[in-house]
Amino acid sequence: MLDHLLGSVPRTQRGAVLPTYQRVAGALPDGAPVTSIDVAAPDWSRAHFTPPTHEPRLLVVNALHSNPLASSLSPGFLTDVAGYAQSTGLLLVEDDPFRGISPRDDRWPTLLSLHPRGTVYLGSWTKVLGWPAKIGFVGWPRGCHGAEKLRAAAPTAEASALVDLAAVLATDRAVGIRRRRDALLTSRRAALAAILRRLDWPFVQPSGGAHLALLTRQDVRLRDILAAERIGGLDAVQFYPRSAPRPSRPFLRLGLSNVTEQDWDDLMAALERVLAPLEADFRDFGSVDDQ
Repeated sequence: MLDHLLGSVPRTQRGAVLPTYQRVAGALPDGAPVTSIDVAAPDWSRAHFTPPTHEPRLLVVNALHSNPLASSLSPGFLTDVAGYAQSTGLLLVEDDPFRGISPRDDRWPTLLSLHPRGTVYLGSWTKVLGWPAKIGFVGWPRGCHGAEKLRAAAPTAEASALVDLAAVLATDRAVGIRRRRDALLTSRRAALAAILRRLDWPFVQPSGGAHLALLTRQDVRLRDILAAERIGGLDAVQFYPRSAPRPSRPFLRLGLSNVTEQDWDDLMAALERVLAPLEADFRDFGSVDDQ
């Protein structure tokens, strides 16, 4: 659906609040009308919205538990985004797959609630249920001619996926899946954090999401070193288009979920073995507000 929406406008008129998903970042050309969050994660609640220099026709916003570090934008920031969209007539795309992970998520308004006639809402059951299959849903604004045309040509969900989801929701399996997922991620976060603390390696433990972020001055080099040991990581620049300013505090994001039980212990041992001898210039020892 993101591909469909982004493809509906010329590349030069696609915008986003940065950092953003890799898929969105890759669809933004050099010089795209973007705006960057002006504070370091995870304290995005202090960020202020600044309109893009050039006006986009479509603006993608991932506001709650946002990639890449599961930080959240403030209600005030979202109110400013909605006001900007109303005044310019652009179409907002609210990418909101993580809502419901935290019991406090109802404190954050949706952009759809702030600008219902100009927001396409993308939600997901996958993250909330801890369900292994990926399936989402789309909310279309009413009375928006441009959105109606997009809806008519939009891809639709596979019927089998909807049947599978209904079967989960009609039983207590959803509770069991979520409980097992939460227990697994909690234990893995603790194991990875313990290794990093032993190595005195600074990191950010996000409020949501299945990952930790190593703070490092050498995010691309560290990614390559780990990749040589078959350990995957995403460096910060993957979440920005090429021409956008790089983040002030680079990081490498390590995922927790896409590892089998039989591989987990060996992977953690390999990670500790690789990180231990690295020199100090790999590490960012700046303060982290919530560490």
